[in-house]
Amino acid sequence: MKKGFKIFFLKLFLNIILKTCRWKTNNVDLLKHEMASGQTIMLSCWHENLVFLACFFKSWSKKNFWVISSTHRDSQVLANILKSWGYRLIKGSSTRGWLSVLKKLMKVFSGPNNLIAITSDGPRGPAKKTKPGALKAAIKKNITILGVAGKASSYWTLNTWDQLKIPKPFSTITISFGEKYKGGFDLKTFNSYLNGV
Repeated sequence: MKKGFKIFFLKLFLNIILKTCRWKTNNVDLLKHEMASGQTIMLSCWHENLVFLACFFKSWSKKNFWVISSTHRDSQVLANILKSWGYRLIKGSSTRGWLSVLKKLMKVFSGPNNLIAITSDGPRGPAKKTKPGALKAAIKKNITILGVAGKASSYWTLNTWDQLKIPKPFSTITISFGEKYKGGFDLKTFNSYLNGV
């Protein structure tokens, strides 16, 4: 199947499903409070939640919303959909082009009013094990870090390393936000923090 057709089909598929779904949020005021300060915020989640969160934040994507997008071939379809929805992409991964990603991250972290979403277990896993780069950079720049998680009342689970979840039609999707992370640069602590959101 050609990439252009895959992008069109997946985008259409997600848009149709989303029109049938109901959305709920937990603690979204925590995010709005931090946004009101004008500071840049890093939103961290596990890769399995990526579709839920990309769909939820689609209407926010005009607000200087950045996403790290893997250069891996299998990730390019979703990357093109994110771009069409208005997200700003930083392309790279923990294995390819990470230095350029880190440089761009530091630049985005230095600006005001940016939102940047990170899948903390990276583009290829292992699942629910935080990669150190983005967390270390955010702490160094004193960036506000908020954990975010998504779940659906009914969903498909793909047979991938992250067990990626896709909402089923007419499901209720709940997006939850954690309190501001204050645990410092400790990967085990951060893993526990994200698991508790």
